[in-house]
Amino acid sequence: MREDKIRGLIKGVAIGDQLGMAVETYDAAKIRGRHGRITGYIDPDADHKWFKGLKSGITDDWQQSAIVARSIIGCGCFDPEHIASRLLEAYWDGKTFGWGRTTRQAMKNMVKGSLWREAGVKGSGGNGVLMKTGPVAAYFARHYPALSVFGRLEEKDRDNLIRFTVMTHNSDMAVAATFTQLYALVYLLNLERAADFSHLEFLAAILDGCDDGYYCAGLYGVPKIKDSLFSRLEDLASRIRLDNNRLTDEEIINGFGGGQAYIYDCLPFIYAFFLRNPYSIKSLYDVVSAGGDTDTNGSILASMLGALNGDRLFPARLADGLSNRDEVFTLADEFSRELYS
Repeated sequence: MREDKIRGLIKGVAIGDQLGMAVETYDAAKIRGRHGRITGYIDPDADHKWFKGLKSGITDDWQQSAIVARSIIGCGCFDPEHIASRLLEAYWDGKTFGWGRTTRQAMKNMVKGSLWREAGVKGSGGNGVLMKTGPVAAYFARHYPALSVFGRLEEKDRDNLIRFTVMTHNSDMAVAATFTQLYALVYLLNLERAADFSHLEFLAAILDGCDDGYYCAGLYGVPKIKDSLFSRLEDLASRIRLDNNRLTDEEIINGFGGGQAYIYDCLPFIYAFFLRNPYSIKSLYDVVSAGGDTDTNGSILASMLGALNGDRLFPARLADGLSNRDEVFTLADEFSRELYS
């Protein structure tokens, strides 16, 4: 695993977050009508639901991912209890710009006395854990360079991965999604060359991760959601194979719920855009311009682009144009050094 791929993952989290911030909650038609194709940072509209009057910047996707990365640096390991304490500290300090209701509620539950590992909202299917899984995947990729099947994970790391999820989002789908995205990023990070990427291998990795996640959620008695993420990802895989990976924007938008925050919709939505063009920044422009939970969709997809291609993929105008450019670059360097120390 190359250091530039770790830096790419970390920088991608911030770049995708800020690129999608201004049009979060918009659908594709509204984005197209007001701004055309999103290829650079723009300020939120004056009538934006949440961000009116603000300048373009990062939101919870970067904030929480940075908390996770700094925890791994500080502890030298993946420790969900420490991450929970840092999230709670940010909550107490009011550093919660853009945080979702489920994560906020979990913090409130901790404040009221719930144990960190029992504070999660039962039955939650939102993407609040997915947005901060990137640094965890980089840690796992470094320590499990051959990770491809669930049995290779040590029991402690498996347990910690589940606790990392359910401390805010307590559902089998959330656990399955965390495993899915972890397997996706571990696969991308451990490819020595971007040219070695295989669509079929990637699809196999996410299906394997999703299946393993559901299996583990069952072992732990995690509350169930009736919708099946595994079936949704199988549907994505079938569509890609049948259409030779030529799904149009409209087919992806209509087929996967417009990319809203519900895991069942957003994760296959993101993967569909990524798989269509995994080597180009254009896939980031595509996913943000398609609407929905645009900052999280953009953040997750850009982290995947960085994990596959390295940080040089991102144009200087996006990397250097970040509202917190120095913070992002410094953390990317520190985190990559930590994993190689």
